[in-house]
Amino acid sequence: YMNGRMAEKMKEVAIVTGGNTGIGIITARELARKNAHVFVASRSKDR
Repeated sequence: YMNGRMAEKMKEVAIVTGGNTGIGIITARELARKNAHVFVASRSKDR
């Protein structure tokens, strides 16, 4: 997240916690769409 927007060509690694629901999954998807390497962590792998 940079100045209210994400950079179009990110060369970043992102770790998103709580990424299986809600704002976490939206954030993970948006970062991936912007070419970041995304790792998602959550409490339950069943979700």
